[in-house]
Amino acid sequence: MAATRRPTRNDVARQAGVSGWTVSQVLNGRTNVSIAETTRARVLAAAEKIGYRPNHTARSLATGSTHIVSVWAGCLSPFYATVVTHIRAQARPRGFRILISDIEEVSSITSPGTQDGIIAIEYPERADVYLATHPESRAPLVSVGAHFLAHADHVGVDLYAGAREAVEHLLALGVRRLGMVRPALPVSQIEPRASAYDAAMERAARAPEHIVTGAARAEARGAIREYVARYGCPDGLFCHNDDLAIGVYRGLRDLGIRVPEQVALVGCDGIEAAEYLDCPLTTIEQPVERMCALAWQFLERRMADPAIDAQQVLLSPRLVVRDSSRRS
Repeated sequence: MAATRRPTRNDVARQAGVSGWTVSQVLNGRTNVSIAETTRARVLAAAEKIGYRPNHTARSLATGSTHIVSVWAGCLSPFYATVVTHIRAQARPRGFRILISDIEEVSSITSPGTQDGIIAIEYPERADVYLATHPESRAPLVSVGAHFLAHADHVGVDLYAGAREAVEHLLALGVRRLGMVRPALPVSQIEPRASAYDAAMERAARAPEHIVTGAARAEARGAIREYVARYGCPDGLFCHNDDLAIGVYRGLRDLGIRVPEQVALVGCDGIEAAEYLDCPLTTIEQPVERMCALAWQFLERRMADPAIDAQQVLLSPRLVVRDSSRRS
C-alpha cells in the first residue's frame, strides 16, 4: 500500500490561491510584511483543511527556534479547556505546538529556553514571578483572561462589568434575596465578579449572601443544599462560573426547587454545557475565540520584535439570557 503523501506548503498555496511566498510569510507568523488579514485567514483555513503540518525538527534546526508555545493554566476545567482549544487552533496552522503547563509548578515558570513564547491563562501573580526571573533569556509572555497582568502584554476580559450586568438583570426580575455562589477564596478587588456583586448589592441596599463552596460541581450541589437547610432559599443566585451553576442547579432539583419559577439562576463563562441543561443556563459569555486570536497576534508581534510598546486590550463579555432567569 502506498504511503499517503504529506501535504506541503505548495499544496497550501494551491488550495488558498496565493503564492508560495505568501504562504511562507503567513505560516511563519511574519507580521512585518503587508498581507491582508483576509488573505492570512484564507491561508490558515487552507492549511487546516488539507491537514498541513510542518516538519518541526527541520524547522528548529534551521531557525534555532523550538516552535513551542507554553500555555499556562491552573487546571483544565471546561472553561480553561475551551481556551486551550482556541489557542491550539491559532498555533497549529502556523507550525507551532502548544505545551500545557501547570502554572502552580515553579519549575515550569522559571526555566528559560524551553519555549518560544507563553500564554498565561489568568494567575497574574505567577506570570509576574516569571517576568521578574531571567530577564535576559525569558520567552515573551501574554497574559489573558479575567485576571491578567496589567503591566505586561495582555488580553483581558472585563468580568466586573459582566457581573454587574448579571446582578442588575436578576434584581430587575424582582429578586428579593440574591445570593452569590463562589469558591472558597478571599473576596477582594482582585476578584471582579465578587466585587461587582457586593457593589451592586450595596447600591440596591440589599444584604449580600455569599455561599462558599469548593470548585467542583458536586461540591456546589452539596453546598446549596446545606445552605438552604440552614437559611432558606434565596430567590436569585449568581454563580462564580458555569461549573458551579450546574452543580447548584442539580442541588436545587434535589430539593424540589424549580428554576426559574422559584430561583432565577445565572452562571459565568459561557461553557457549552450551560446550554444543554433541561433549563438552559443564563450566563456571562466570555469572548474566548477573539481573546485567543488577539493573544496569538500579540505574541507573534512580541516574538518578532521584543522592543515594541506594550500591547493591551480589555474585551467585554456578553450576558446571554436563557430560560434559567426568564420569568413571565
